[in-house]
Amino acid sequence: AFAAASPGRRRRPLSDREWRGAIDREGRVAEGKFASVLRRAASDGVAPDIRPEVWPLLLGVRRPESTAVEQEQRRRDRRAGYDALLARRDELEKIVGGSGPGSPSLFRNPPGTNAQSFRSRQKSPFGTRGGTPSEDERSSLNPYVDARVDQRRDHEGRQKRFLATYAESVPVIRADVPRTAFYPGGAFETHWRLERDAEYEYSAARNDSESSETKTKNVPTWQAAQSSRLTNVLVAYALHDPSVGYCQGMNEVAARFLENVVDESEAFWCFAAFLEAYRPHFVISAARDFDDDGVNGGVSVKRSRDAAFLSSWRTPGRRAEQAQREKTNNFVRRREDEDDDRKRDGSEDFGFETRFPRESVRDVLRDLGVILRRCDPPLWKHVRLLHAQECMFAFRAVVVLLARELPPPETTFLWEALMASGDHLAGFPNPPESESDERQVLRESHDPNRRPIVEPGGAGNGRMLLHCVAAVFVQARHLVFGCREFDDLLHASHHAVSKKCFAAAPLLESARRLMAQPWRGGADARQVLEE
Repeated sequence: AFAAASPGRRRRPLSDREWRGAIDREGRVAEGKFASVLRRAASDGVAPDIRPEVWPLLLGVRRPESTAVEQEQRRRDRRAGYDALLARRDELEKIVGGSGPGSPSLFRNPPGTNAQSFRSRQKSPFGTRGGTPSEDERSSLNPYVDARVDQRRDHEGRQKRFLATYAESVPVIRADVPRTAFYPGGAFETHWRLERDAEYEYSAARNDSESSETKTKNVPTWQAAQSSRLTNVLVAYALHDPSVGYCQGMNEVAARFLENVVDESEAFWCFAAFLEAYRPHFVISAARDFDDDGVNGGVSVKRSRDAAFLSSWRTPGRRAEQAQREKTNNFVRRREDEDDDRKRDGSEDFGFETRFPRESVRDVLRDLGVILRRCDPPLWKHVRLLHAQECMFAFRAVVVLLARELPPPETTFLWEALMASGDHLAGFPNPPESESDERQVLRESHDPNRRPIVEPGGAGNGRMLLHCVAAVFVQARHLVFGCREFDDLLHASHHAVSKKCFAAAPLLESARRLMAQPWRGGADARQVLEE
């Protein structure tokens, strides 16, 4: 099985006493304490009882300079935004649920598009019955109607886009939620049990004659309540970011946030903020891979392409997968030739794998291959000999953010370290365009409560997570070298994953060491990890 290179010990996590000492009387994070909170969370994690307060701060949902009153106001605003997403879900559910015979639906053709209405439009001068011009035709006669027509078209386009996303995501969500594992001991379970006990005491006080058997009959479990919350969060995120929608694997990530954050709205916004830099991990096919009109046509094409991609990943020994791998390998070879030219020109720098935009999980796996090639050339050479340079063997680890490779407590600590390090932040800061902008950047850089800027070579854009995945295979290179074909490599990675023998602390330490190296002189990653 894969094993960490060093024991990797960590101290006790950030405690409630330390957290209270970092907050002033008005609820702000005290001046100069924000950086220390980030360091403690990145190195040792956060105690479970204060995660509902600290996680929003690490993810940028809560501002360190805001007072308790301002935090409550912003919390209400976020609640209103989350409720608006659920209200939109209810509207779409009515449309989809009422799509039976005799019920109106956006899936059906709008009135006036059948053959009879078409013949009637041909007989009339303006294309409508009785010679009355339609709204679109009136817009060509009266320019003042153009704005209203464009607004109506935009609204219909957005509505159809939301409907297509909802219709595509909800069946998959309803199938995935019952299979999601909920682990006991979280903040939500404790809160649910306390509310249940309080409700029992209230019921007993009102009706003393009620038997205990009747009290506990048909009472839903906390897992059922958690499943309902998870469904709400996943559907809301699909409507919040319809370009991504829902992808299998999101349920495992969202479940960890719902276990530790009691407020459903706060858990949703923390989940959405955490996925900011990891959105491409959940996009199987990028927009450039198919023709998407943004309404209905692109959905079916995207679904068919996604199904073909996933089926080829699940059956790596088939000829279709061989052809797909050859196509990807040609692209990787061209990229490697470009990288060789860049190295000869002396233009290689830290984090050059993030200069190219990521639009899908293919791009994420491409960047993982760049990291492996740069960190361990002999390992990468063997991976190429196995025709696995598209890194499909790391697909599961990349999609679920190492949630299946680590036990639940270690997964939570890994994600806390990514939050505190800013790895979830997407994009690099733009350079100042004027002297006033430069002075503003300088003033903000001296702000003790300002989050450190994401810089190339450091965490951000999901770079640290990719180095954690790379460290997994670099440390288990003996298993990779023992593989003779791609199927062996895929089986070895999944077999090691099933044993869940990783610890997050040594994995993070190895990833930081790999990120700190320039890798210009062909240094071997084994020497760095063993130091």
